[in-house]
Amino acid sequence: MPTPHPLPIALTYEDYLGFPDDGNRHEILEGEHTMTPAPSPDHQFVVASFLYFFRLQVREGVAYSAPIDVLLSPKTIVQPDVCYLGQDKLSRVTRRGIEGAPDIMVEILSPSTSQLDEVTKRHLYAKYGVGEYWIIDLERVAVRVCTWNEAGFRPEADRLLTGADRLTSPLAPGLDVPVVELFWSSATQRR
Repeated sequence: MPTPHPLPIALTYEDYLGFPDDGNRHEILEGEHTMTPAPSPDHQFVVASFLYFFRLQVREGVAYSAPIDVLLSPKTIVQPDVCYLGQDKLSRVTRRGIEGAPDIMVEILSPSTSQLDEVTKRHLYAKYGVGEYWIIDLERVAVRVCTWNEAGFRPEADRLLTGADRLTSPLAPGLDVPVVELFWSSATQRR
């Protein structure tokens, strides 16, 4: 009779604390370890742009950038590129990080993370009740806004914003940014 293989052990926050501080982004997604390398300069420019516009235009709440731990559950700890919490969710900010779903999560696609961001994280962010998930496409100079409802993030309800389209959200009152201003102009000219 064959010996059954033991089920893999799901990693938790305690395991996460033991990961190396090596310049890579470590996350636990439903108990499984993932790691991605440091982001590109274009990626980091977009992160800085988001933080600038949130700080300049949104008077309540706070935006954070990676690395910051967002503990969606004991087995799901993520480091979104940017996240925003409105005034009513600021109590979720603790010494460990953010405990619970922020209002808005932002991920910037790269060749090594597109499947993770567009499929896995989209599913997880919907599962844990993130209000909006913004997927940034550096190649297309576009923002896909996924808005949560009882059915999760429905692709047919996504808004694709490009160029002079304006990024706004009822979850971040005051935010009103032309999409093109989030991106590094010389980067878009290099293509």
